Amino acid sequence: MRSLDARIGLVLPPQLPPRESWETWKGLPEVPPGQDALGAAIRRLLTLEREVGLDRVLILRAQPGDEDALRSAVAATRGRFGPVHGAFFTGGPIAGGLIQLKTAEAVQSALGPVARGAEALLASLDAEPSRSAFVVLSSTTTAVAGSLGQLDRAAAGSYLDALAVRRMAEGRLHTVAVHWDPYQWGGWLVAGVAGGMSGLAPGEVAASLEANGIPEERSAVALQRLLASTFSGVIVSSRDLSGLIADTDSVTTDTMLAQMAPAHAGEKAARPVLTTPYAPPRDELEERLAAIWHELFGIQPIGRDDSFLELGGHSLLAIQIVTQVRGALEADLPVTALFEAPTIAQLAKAVRRARGEEDSEELETLLTLVEKLSAAEAAERLAELGV
Repeated sequence: MRSLDARIGLVLPPQLPPRESWETWKGLPEVPPGQDALGAAIRRLLTLEREVGLDRVLILRAQPGDEDALRSAVAATRGRFGPVHGAFFTGGPIAGGLIQLKTAEAVQSALGPVARGAEALLASLDAEPSRSAFVVLSSTTTAVAGSLGQLDRAAAGSYLDALAVRRMAEGRLHTVAVHWDPYQWGGWLVAGVAGGMSGLAPGEVAASLEANGIPEERSAVALQRLLASTFSGVIVSSRDLSGLIADTDSVTTDTMLAQMAPAHAGEKAARPVLTTPYAPPRDELEERLAAIWHELFGIQPIGRDDSFLELGGHSLLAIQIVTQVRGALEADLPVTALFEAPTIAQLAKAVRRARGEEDSEELETLLTLVEKLSAAEAAERLAELGV
């Protein structure tokens, strides 16, 4: 902005706090840089305000994928500053998650806003093209290298890549999809990619940034070079790309779990405040499941009705628990078991079903229900069942 005397229209998410609360926003002093995307955005806006003044920045609000809001944002930017000479599409938040836990609907809900948002922005720019205009569709290297738990992000990047290729083939505005390494631009993507599904602690993320981080000045030089090129797709990586792909390909469930020894061996943390009251296990199976949860969560005690998700469970923990249940309890459960049966009590029932055992609690409930039926009602139910 300083070197080009640029003016920009900046589209921010609606949940970003209002300007008057930026300096005192609670996330700023508590969250380390790179660990919180919202806090990082506020810090950057404060820096921008100090350096160039917000009179040269038009701040607009829109949800990712809101086509009408994006068109309005482009129109408002033209009305304030004149012709738009360049646009950067950075998408929206992408949820992580293992492919085994994905449904077609879940993937579509993640990709839909990216596709609609990018195409709405491009349509708005095409309506009044500027001779020197360009469009940068930003993605990450996960689109080409992959990454654990980053199916949605990789798919979104691949879509933007294909979109840029199509537009360049059609002779539209100069459009380039750039796949940034998470360590570019001061590492602002690391929390979402390297620090998300991988479960890195803040100290580990900081050490990773120290080893691989690229200063913003060098990232800016890379941006200048890609804008001067005629390519439709560019990869900007601080690490050897072939090696990065090989590292990703080498990760399997077995190698991952071998590296994930229980992180909470020894002393356990106290049970946190939950929405359910503590209820102890009722039988030996529930006690054995509780012992597995104690070890992997590092919390004791855990009640039979405590929620896996409320305790902080995630996909990697689900894999660990299911793996231990298979080995210790001889029950072959799917990875999705912890999300379908998220309490020890419910998981115990799933284990019994997997082992072909009768559930005494379910039988008791069924007998109680039958006892309450009259002879005529019982006969009617049996007839419905074809008995």
